[in-house]
Amino acid sequence: MFGATSLATTASADDPAIYTNKGFDTSQTWPTTDNVSYTTWLEVNGQSGPFAVSNSHQPNSNAIIDTKQINSATVSQGVELINHQSTSQHVNFSIMLPTAFSDTFVLGANWKEQFAEQGITEAPNEDSPDQGIAFFPKENSSREITSFHVQGDLKAHQDLKLKLPLAISEAATININTPSIEMDMYFYDSTGSYDAYTYARFGNVVRDSDGTSPLDSTGRYVAYSRDSTKRAILLPNDIQQLMPQMNKNDIKINNFLSGNDPTDYQNASDSQWYTGGKYFLQLDRIQEAVRNSGYSVLPSNENLSKYYAYFNVGSAAKDVYYPSTNNEFKEFDLYGKDGYGTIPVELRQVIKANHDNVTLPIGAKWNPYSDVTVYAHDGSQISLPNADVTVAGAPTDMTKDGTYQVTYTYTPDKVSKTITVVVGKGSATGGNTGGTTGSTTSNTTNNGSTGDVNNNSNNSTNTGSTSTTTTTKPSTSVSNGGSNIAVKGEAVYATKKIGLYKNIKFTKANRIAWYPKQKRVNRPMFVVTGYKRAANGALRYKVRDVNHGRKTAGKTGYITASRKYVVPVYYASVPKSKKITVISPKGVNTYKSANLTGKAKHYKKGVRLTVKKLVKHNLTTRYQLSNGHFVTTNKKLVIAGNY
Repeated sequence: MFGATSLATTASADDPAIYTNKGFDTSQTWPTTDNVSYTTWLEVNGQSGPFAVSNSHQPNSNAIIDTKQINSATVSQGVELINHQSTSQHVNFSIMLPTAFSDTFVLGANWKEQFAEQGITEAPNEDSPDQGIAFFPKENSSREITSFHVQGDLKAHQDLKLKLPLAISEAATININTPSIEMDMYFYDSTGSYDAYTYARFGNVVRDSDGTSPLDSTGRYVAYSRDSTKRAILLPNDIQQLMPQMNKNDIKINNFLSGNDPTDYQNASDSQWYTGGKYFLQLDRIQEAVRNSGYSVLPSNENLSKYYAYFNVGSAAKDVYYPSTNNEFKEFDLYGKDGYGTIPVELRQVIKANHDNVTLPIGAKWNPYSDVTVYAHDGSQISLPNADVTVAGAPTDMTKDGTYQVTYTYTPDKVSKTITVVVGKGSATGGNTGGTTGSTTSNTTNNGSTGDVNNNSNNSTNTGSTSTTTTTKPSTSVSNGGSNIAVKGEAVYATKKIGLYKNIKFTKANRIAWYPKQKRVNRPMFVVTGYKRAANGALRYKVRDVNHGRKTAGKTGYITASRKYVVPVYYASVPKSKKITVISPKGVNTYKSANLTGKAKHYKKGVRLTVKKLVKHNLTTRYQLSNGHFVTTNKKLVIAGNY
């Protein structure tokens, strides 16, 4: 039996050493198998990151470690298991340390005491001990241990807690570009293994030189547009004066990005902006402020953008210029000064007037379209007249003196521009006696303000980021428009003998391990984490070995991406026969929900099941059966058809 002790965790919202917008969220649903809940988390200076989430195969960081505090911080990996039964329960689980995935951390010196306090004894000569703990790799020092395998009996209602000490590696270089720190936990029962993952990354709060957030300014948003070379040019003062003051209610922050701006915008709820995160500027106030000046925010598809996404990995500088003498351009450096704020906002001119004031003699003929140009979303000039452009207030009697306020409106986007037309001596009262005509524009700005994210690649993140945007391009451009290339985070397995290599050069010297051809139920599995091409153009997958319980578990390297050798682990379609057969020697469980929680029934090897439909879950899939329950689509556990 394991002994039991209590272990407290604390969190602080003030200057956190580890930040997550939910903190140590006790409302999270822990993975639960056979009435035993289990999870793991990272702890820095007594402040805890979020719990590991079941089947979270997507390596998106859900916590941020402050780089300014980490070198002097106390770091540990928390582990907890709770037996909800009134009887003892045998448990079999593995703990994957962050040392398995990067060289940032090493295991601390007194890890054995943590297990000893729980009555867990060491079994160093067994890979899968019936009782006790085994660690891997055995041939290396304690500081290089990457995982533990533990078996034993939890007492009735026992709450088992461990706090495994970690330390920063002497070889580690800590910066905001350090890859995600990963911690995993695997729980095994008679039907297979169940995993839980949590991730963290390094970062800092984005601050200006005076120590304040660039998002806290109350100056006006800074308006700019782009010239023909895509250079960002400050707009004239009359437009600047229209810009509203910065307001925190306009800004949403998301430090934990999925890679999809609409999703990240909807989920944005952070209170502070960290390097590596994004903030989203909601544009309705800005659009309302400038729409009568002939300007609008940028279009998105068929509408105007609802918001701009700003990405920052460093300082809050932004490359906006203003025209100087001799056609020179100088860098705009007045952010936060002279009434300017600290967020640049890109606008586009929809209606351009040749002159704001036009004087005509009595009896002259005047074409109202001769003094304006209207631009489509792609920047091209629209032929006038056009049904989408109206002209209001144009002179109706050119034989009399009069002053007219002539307003052009592009109706789909409600963008207007007004000029003054004086006929003869004009009117003493400046009255407007003009009429209204219709005209057209094909595509100037777009329908109202119902557009989506502005994500133009030629627009400084495109929508202006209050920082010089620094992005790292992948080493290989890979299109997965077809189904032959696995996406990042997807699991694949080998159907033939393959090797795992240190780099893309597949030589004996670079080989890390051989994986011989195996029966379907034993095929080696990998999670794709990146791509590179060899000198001959052949695509390689960068992968992590996820063959839990094997000596290669946790190793990273490169394998072939050829479909002759590796294929996705999970089915992507429903069999034509609507039948699957259980092939796992241990059988499979079905569940009441698609996240495979709420065990419904166990089926032995050879049982045939009827499939209703395929359900996507993160980067995996599930089959929903005819009885409404859900089952894995893992090809190592089930096979399509009557087998």
